[in-house]
Amino acid sequence: MKAIITSSGLSPNALLRDGVSQGWKSFVVALPSSNLTPRLFRSYLVGANQGYNCTIVEAACATTATPGLFKHMVITDGSISETFIGGNLGFNNPSKLVLEEAESVFGHSAQVACLVSIGAGQLGPLSLQHSDTKSMLNILGKIATNSEKAAEELMSQYKHISD
Repeated sequence: MKAIITSSGLSPNALLRDGVSQGWKSFVVALPSSNLTPRLFRSYLVGANQGYNCTIVEAACATTATPGLFKHMVITDGSISETFIGGNLGFNNPSKLVLEEAESVFGHSAQVACLVSIGAGQLGPLSLQHSDTKSMLNILGKIATNSEKAAEELMSQYKHISD
């Protein structure tokens, strides 16, 4: 992760909110292992629930941590320390969070002109051929990381908006 950040011209120790003065806004999602309530790691300031101003590398590792694939990420801020296990469990498609955050940051009357989701791939049909533990865990993992449900809900919610 550090090599990727460095190759883009940033210091691996750059903090998320180092760009606040430049005006760009971005966030990533990660889940703490203690309660699985999503945390937003923001590059900008908000009025409440600001969250950690960790390094870009720490935020990237927190959002990509995946049990069984990539190790968890511990982020410490002062006396508070949390372990993060990625953002893919339930938030593989964070489009709904993006819209909620846009309303929180820009106000209820602001309009989003365009929402682009590059997606995490289509899951395809799910079937359970065997009821053994391994098959059950496999299908539960697919359900937990399904990104299509969020896309379908948003399409239904905004179907009245023309192209």
